[in-house]
Amino acid sequence: MQHWDDDGPDPAPCGEGRFRVLLVGDDEPFLRTLDELFAGHGFPTRTAFDPRTAIARVGNGHADVVVCDLGATRLQSIATVLALRQLGDDAPPIVAVSAMPNLAQHCRALRVEHFLPQPFRFSRLRELVERAGRGRRLTEDSGVFLREQAEQILDELPDLDALNFG
Repeated sequence: MQHWDDDGPDPAPCGEGRFRVLLVGDDEPFLRTLDELFAGHGFPTRTAFDPRTAIARVGNGHADVVVCDLGATRLQSIATVLALRQLGDDAPPIVAVSAMPNLAQHCRALRVEHFLPQPFRFSRLRELVERAGRGRRLTEDSGVFLREQAEQILDELPDLDALNFG
């Protein structure tokens, strides 16, 4: 399995269309299934169940593409996407998945270019992740910039975890 944990070394960015994927949501069984499917196709993955973890992992360079369950209320996924957008053009692209109605309109408003309504075939999600990853352009300064921006956003982010939506 290609999954890596917080205690282990961070894998290098993958070649040949195999990008490091950050899975963001609040449905652990769903993310575990996606983790296994991506790993089976050679994609290293990580998961984030809260906004702070997602932003920190992106800021630390742990993701080439973010797959976010846009309907994850406990995660506050819309707030997470907005915070990730504040990282600027060097932030990894976001692929949104959701069963929420009007997904296309929500994604346009959030400037999320890649989205997929649920239910979906994994092959389609994999294609979107590969397309999003290929479209990412990084410079040598991208990693430093992302880390600095993520630290600033985390300092300014309200305590979203203290809010209870359950």
